[in-house]
Amino acid sequence: MNSLPYVFLALFGSVVASFGHVVGHRMGKGDSIIAPRSHCPYCHRFLRWYELIPLFSWMVQRGRCRTCQRSIPIHYFLMECLACCFFPLFPSFVGWSPELLVALSFLLFLLIISVSDLCYLIIPHRILLYFSILLGIERLFIPFDPWWLMVVGGAVGFFTLYLVLLVSKGGIGGGDVKLMGVVGLVLGWQLVLLAIILATFCGSLYVGILLLFRQSVTKGMLLPFGPFLAIGSLAAYVMGDSLVTWYFSTFLALLP
Repeated sequence: MNSLPYVFLALFGSVVASFGHVVGHRMGKGDSIIAPRSHCPYCHRFLRWYELIPLFSWMVQRGRCRTCQRSIPIHYFLMECLACCFFPLFPSFVGWSPELLVALSFLLFLLIISVSDLCYLIIPHRILLYFSILLGIERLFIPFDPWWLMVVGGAVGFFTLYLVLLVSKGGIGGGDVKLMGVVGLVLGWQLVLLAIILATFCGSLYVGILLLFRQSVTKGMLLPFGPFLAIGSLAAYVMGDSLVTWYFSTFLALLP
């Protein structure tokens, strides 16, 4: 088996993760992604090209700025590592087909909104708009069968979360509602519902762990739901059909 395409995907994944991290941070603050150049957030020195090489630069610099010696958050490095490991796995889920383009675009989208929501508790409208156009165009050329499942999926994702927003009286943000509208374009109506269920489970589990070990969850405390929606959406995308099949086979086996 030729390993070169997988090596390329691993390297490409680390680059995409690095770029997505920057975009998530800058758009979360309302900054431009073009200017100013990448710089240390502490001493504001512009970074040289060899300080921007994914994975390599962080390790060589031992996680510190070369000038002020302040620590570079390890989550930069960890995100690049995860993408480096995860990108080569996508062909196993979708094959070496045009759908791979949708998969990689989808992962970049989920990465950017997760960073922005984790750091600033916001999912910027610009990110949602840009990726709704990009993923919508990709779905037009790499469609479902039938093609209109894209439209139904977007509507179901949006209105399901909108109903939750109304019932919870602001328990989730408007960005989460719009996020699932975009996700529905990629997943279709069945898998977008599964994504919401998985996200709710992951979020509830996280809150339960906080209560169990830290007891730091208080009324009115803001927790980012976007990353959990991203986890649920990614899980539904790569193994949603298997999960649905397993669920119904288990359910039917329990019937008398």
